[in-house]
Amino acid sequence: MKKFLLLLIALFVFIGLVGCAKLDSLQWEDFPNSVYKVGETNEAQFKDAVKIKINDLEPMSLTEALNQFKNDLTISGLDFSEPGFKTLVIKYKSLSLYWNYQVVEDEISEVDPEKPAYAWYDSDPHKSTFEINTLGDLYGFANIVNGKDERTAFDFKGKTVVLKTDIDLSGKIWTPIGEGPRKALNEKIDAEEAATAAKTSVYDLEASLNSRTPDFQNYYFVASHKFAKKVGDNFEYYQSIDMADSLDLEGVSVKGFAGTFDGQGHEIIGLSDIGYTPEALVYASSTDVLNGYTFGLFGKVKGGATVKNLTFENVQVLGYYIDLTSGTPQKVTAEIDGAGSVIGYTFGEGTITVENINVLSGFINGADGIGGIIGRAYHNGSLYVRNIVNRATISSEGHTGGVVGYAVADVKEDETVKIGEIKFENIQNHGDIISSGSGSKRAGAIINYHGDAKTKDVYFINCRNFGRIEGLYTKENNRYGMWNGNGGKYHEENCYNYGILN
Repeated sequence: MKKFLLLLIALFVFIGLVGCAKLDSLQWEDFPNSVYKVGETNEAQFKDAVKIKINDLEPMSLTEALNQFKNDLTISGLDFSEPGFKTLVIKYKSLSLYWNYQVVEDEISEVDPEKPAYAWYDSDPHKSTFEINTLGDLYGFANIVNGKDERTAFDFKGKTVVLKTDIDLSGKIWTPIGEGPRKALNEKIDAEEAATAAKTSVYDLEASLNSRTPDFQNYYFVASHKFAKKVGDNFEYYQSIDMADSLDLEGVSVKGFAGTFDGQGHEIIGLSDIGYTPEALVYASSTDVLNGYTFGLFGKVKGGATVKNLTFENVQVLGYYIDLTSGTPQKVTAEIDGAGSVIGYTFGEGTITVENINVLSGFINGADGIGGIIGRAYHNGSLYVRNIVNRATISSEGHTGGVVGYAVADVKEDETVKIGEIKFENIQNHGDIISSGSGSKRAGAIINYHGDAKTKDVYFINCRNFGRIEGLYTKENNRYGMWNGNGGKYHEENCYNYGILN
């Protein structure tokens, strides 16, 4: 029998931060079944079998969670007594998880194709090539990279993962392969450092913070990547740290994919952040205090990774949640800072290659660093993006690109040794690219901004734009809407714009 799985929106609202601790969070440890037979399961059995994760505690069954959080946790909607479509609702404080399931009278298959599957990996974890044959295999792949479902996190460095079938994610919750925000830590700093960053004295800084409304709940934006939290009559100050920077810090595990993923021309249909419950984290961006996350088929990839030969259809990335618990739908900000259909954020050392990607339809929206293919490329190494077609609408309040939102090709401190280059080759953008940002945070048909790369290290070869570009930096300095960055430095060959520029 064909099984039905309809995933409704999973929502969370951030509250309270103690020191550097994470905010309250509620998420599935593993998904329940999507189909049950009448009378074979009762509420007690379900609650004993299904596990969730609350805050930073160890995963626990629903029964254990109800015993531990009896005043804050409720579960409703369980009914296995008669056939039909049912909705399970789990509420912890102001956070909610929803799960639609079906109860049937007929026999059901012993294997649920939508449950995470691991046989493809466990049969021989040491082999060099693995095959993904079902949606369950893909869920299992994400859990292995992310270290979920009691798996040890593994980045697949030196391994190849081959997709053997089209994957339909329509109406399903997707947790990115390589999950998490692009800024991993909130490191505590002293008041003098915060005041220096704000270009004022400690006294004047605290007087200013006391006189205005917090930027986000109890947090006050101080300067680029720095914020304050009021504790009693005093302030504590923090700075956000990029994933790439956190690699050198003792005891920090940054999860991401580092191997080769070959889609073999197969389709990913309906990729969406609707219903996704990201890890809770507050950090300061360059202009605001955010609770942010990265998103894509791959949320984070490490230097050395390759993703190729994929087609995307009906991508739907909102960049926020719709809270249905209050009766009237409410938009709850949980801002994406780094999103693309393929990759949200790159970090670490080594070359990243993305090639032979076709995005047929959809939209990707977020706060900043949003691209049709890659959100932000921050790794130390070359970036090669080849043979790309984007037809999705891409929009944000900051860096927005038809292919990449923001990328850097840095040099070492003595400015003599090149770490990497950025090369776009055989690119077509047909989608509308829209940015409401200011300064350098604008829109580009290929990329909005490449960072400190030198002229000879940035290449645009055989690139075409047919889409509407709204929110350009200037029409003159970015090859008629196709790119922007570092004073317009680039090497260009056979690139043309046919779209509308605003």
